[in-house]
Amino acid sequence: PLLVQALSDPFIPGTNNRYIYIENDVELDLSGLESIPIAGGVTLMGGRTAREAGPRLYTTTYPQVLFIIDGDNVRIAGVRIQGPDMEISNADGTCCSAIRIDSNVNIDIQNNEIFGWRNSAVVIRDNSDKISYVFNPATVQVRDNYIHHNQHVGKMGYGVTVKDGAYALIERNVFDYNRHAIEGDGSDGSGYRAYRNLVLENGGYHDTYNACDLPDWFALVSPGASLIAKALCIIPGSSPSYTHYTHQFDMHGQENCGISGTFNDAAYNCGTAGHDMEIRYNSFFYTKGNAIKLRGTPQLAPNGAFVVSNVFAHSSLSDAVAQTESGLFTSGNLVGVNGKNELGTCDFDGDGLNDSFLATGQTWWYSSGGNKPWVYLNTSLKRRSQVTLGFFNGDNICDVKVDGIVYPGGKPQQLNSLPGGGVLQ
Repeated sequence: PLLVQALSDPFIPGTNNRYIYIENDVELDLSGLESIPIAGGVTLMGGRTAREAGPRLYTTTYPQVLFIIDGDNVRIAGVRIQGPDMEISNADGTCCSAIRIDSNVNIDIQNNEIFGWRNSAVVIRDNSDKISYVFNPATVQVRDNYIHHNQHVGKMGYGVTVKDGAYALIERNVFDYNRHAIEGDGSDGSGYRAYRNLVLENGGYHDTYNACDLPDWFALVSPGASLIAKALCIIPGSSPSYTHYTHQFDMHGQENCGISGTFNDAAYNCGTAGHDMEIRYNSFFYTKGNAIKLRGTPQLAPNGAFVVSNVFAHSSLSDAVAQTESGLFTSGNLVGVNGKNELGTCDFDGDGLNDSFLATGQTWWYSSGGNKPWVYLNTSLKRRSQVTLGFFNGDNICDVKVDGIVYPGGKPQQLNSLPGGGVLQ
């Protein structure tokens, strides 16, 4: 009750913003609660680090949404938010999501672990038209989170959802075991900028079909095949099956064309597909389906979907990136790259134990002890074989040396100010 009150109490004008800290050993059961409002100006913070999991806020019941951002200037950082579904749900309805944002600005969802939500970990909407893709596309940020095990059969199961005209910056997150890591509903003015994310190899399950699932119209198209399928269907164990895996980043179209969703996710596969999307510097280890799919035509003409400087484990770009209509622009992408096949080891967090080092071909990451979630270090094209790991500046934290330049702790060098407020790295 104290947490709910502290999160939701409105501020008196002129007072300072409210900071709510939760100790790392807290396990707080929020079962039975839903739509907990987080008032404007609130920072909810735990102590999640590369080594520490952070406090766990969890529910064993099924809220439509657990937390609703109820004002501007809100930050959620360093906590775990766990939903009730760690497996692939097949339940009816549109439950359940962890965090919902609707037309709020200056929102930062940072350094959290969000998992177990059959609908979406983070839902971003803009029904009041306050988030502009022109003037403030980064006013909602979802960054440096570990978003995983958000799955549902045939629908939902999203890491981050951008819908109803919303726009967001989605950056440096680790995605795993989601049906879609990022989903866009295709609404006018909607879109996202997805930079430097790491999409691991798991998830993407859409549905399993067999002969019993064939629709009635199939008998009109192919009567003979329909009779055979029906015969196989009634014989236990004789029906052939097909498992479909879907893509990870997408933008829906607003219309349905052709056969809608019989053996694939063709629903919302044409028409307007949002305003634009930028997908840059990401690393995809996922290969069960497309990494990225544009399911219509963006409003930004002639090209509204920019897929630039990403790395894919797929063997070809056509397998990695697909579109149903037009508007896709690709450049500088690499295929056949999986940095997990050439890991390094060194101590990046100073605990005296070796950590795993990952160079994807676009970004560097490390995993504390080799068994904790990946943490972003730097953006670099250099692969493991092109860098040297070691202790070069005497602080007992591993550094990365490239062509004689030392990156302390593997991170970018100190940023130097430029006239006009810019920076030079």
